[in-house]
Amino acid sequence: MSSEEVRRTVAESWARRFDKKREAEDEPPKEAVGVEVSKSNIESERELPIPKRQKKAIEPKEEVIEILSDEEELSPTDNSSSEEPIEIISDVEEVVVPDKPIRNEQIRTSKTIQSPQKKKKQISPPFLPIHNPLYDNPKLPNSVIISDVLSSPNLRSCYLFSYQHDLEFILPQFHSNNIDLTIVYQTGTVLDSPKRALFRNVQFIEVAMPPYSSHHPKLIINVYNDDTVQLFLVSCNMTFMEWSTNNQMIWQSPRLHKDLNSKDTVFKTHLFNYIKNYQKPQLDTLVVLLKKYDFNSIIGDFVSSATSTSDKFGFWGLYNSLLSKGLIPRKHEKERQLLYQTSSIASAIRHTPTINQSANIFTHLLLPLFSGKYTNHGRLSISRDFPLSNGFISVEQFSKEYKVKPYIIYPSLSDVRNSLFGYGSGGWSHFNPHSKWNKPMNDFLTPKVFHHSYSQQRKTNPSHTKFLIMSSDNFKTLDWVFFTSTNMSKQAWGTPPTKKDLLSLPPKSNVSNYETGILLCPSDYGSGIKFIPLEFGQEKNLEENEVPIYLPFRLPPEKYSNQDEPWCVSKSHDLPDILGNLHVVNN
Repeated sequence: MSSEEVRRTVAESWARRFDKKREAEDEPPKEAVGVEVSKSNIESERELPIPKRQKKAIEPKEEVIEILSDEEELSPTDNSSSEEPIEIISDVEEVVVPDKPIRNEQIRTSKTIQSPQKKKKQISPPFLPIHNPLYDNPKLPNSVIISDVLSSPNLRSCYLFSYQHDLEFILPQFHSNNIDLTIVYQTGTVLDSPKRALFRNVQFIEVAMPPYSSHHPKLIINVYNDDTVQLFLVSCNMTFMEWSTNNQMIWQSPRLHKDLNSKDTVFKTHLFNYIKNYQKPQLDTLVVLLKKYDFNSIIGDFVSSATSTSDKFGFWGLYNSLLSKGLIPRKHEKERQLLYQTSSIASAIRHTPTINQSANIFTHLLLPLFSGKYTNHGRLSISRDFPLSNGFISVEQFSKEYKVKPYIIYPSLSDVRNSLFGYGSGGWSHFNPHSKWNKPMNDFLTPKVFHHSYSQQRKTNPSHTKFLIMSSDNFKTLDWVFFTSTNMSKQAWGTPPTKKDLLSLPPKSNVSNYETGILLCPSDYGSGIKFIPLEFGQEKNLEENEVPIYLPFRLPPEKYSNQDEPWCVSKSHDLPDILGNLHVVNN
């Protein structure tokens, strides 16, 4: 693809995407009902700067927001441009050459022949990077391309659940135009193509979504001619730019076989609950088909969100899965870390205008819920302060008492500016720290922002992935990993329950979005297993009991400079990016 085509495609993709999703996650907090609502800062409908690659990207970094006590002293990061000396070492060990030649009789050959050392059996990584054809040269190890998913000559039918579907990009991926293709989409998010006329069996299932909500899953279900089925969870929507610009990852199941006598698994039950929630006859036939298959080879638990008032989806769904696996801490004697990497941070879930205090879905609800504050003897036990009260004093007090630190990974302005596509990479990352509801949160978070170094190959390209991760040894190993499409919003996770909601058992929550994800923990693989975090592209010899968890960032996190700020797509930036472009917003 030429540079001019990339530039034009980026601009067109941004304009189409945000024209349909402009107000998706900008619903004002409940306390602010009746207050004038400013223009959405979560989705933008303008055309963004067209990237033109001209220069080599500079050294990367990534950011994490850690919530700390105000008593902790923050040491500024040195941003000097001085470089450390580089020591060059040969791959070949130095060989000492003797002064005199060695005679044949001086050479002694051992008669003992050692058998070759048995190669360690490596556990396959559950999450793999998606290959980026625009800048992955060489190709990252274990990376997946879209043809691996959609182009099999044995593919009989395919179900695509996504937020956006670009048919000009999707349809040519299939080996044949005779496959049965089903596209599940939100109203107004399918970009049509003349190529559709060539496909005989394309079925569209439209999902009408309520205001301020999104049909945001990333699920693919393939059925093959040999009667096997395979599932895929991806971090990108079905468009060329999302498969080719930001960092993206994929999870894929083994091939599933028919077995009418197999027992239902938790994964299978949760997947069916999700599909049935659509209440679409065409999808009910998919459930009937999948019931015939054995899901026991799938490791992990399917966790989703679906438009409903329920205890099965959103944060209650993940909590119940964590609780059933014994992953909600009962004791709080050692430090833990809960990390959320996201591409979007929506408005506060609550705001008190009189004292200008806000609450965030992650720090005030997910953090205490998943860290055991509301669990007693293995059961849900809700106190009256659920979620935590507005403001960050409550978060600091909780973190200190329960010994858990929250981290947020979100791209900074400098990350986007210095990425391979400059400001053009920032169109999929949304947070407005300047809004009246988010400013109190940002005033607290900004001095405590952290970062990571990205891989050399991909520089500071933002990640469109979403990961929620718990660790109890500062990220040397991971207690559990949730790979999901769920951004940091109440629409995706569910609204905080009211006092009346808490009276019902189990309590329920109103979830607006459709989202998909998979929860994995070491015990899913057996006893003695460890999860080892690795940045994708990194290769490391692991023990037989270690599972490589590839991530688009490095752990543990490091602080970044006080000059950094969270990237805001709705704010103009007059400093040129790495391609020489400016980011101008026309209000």
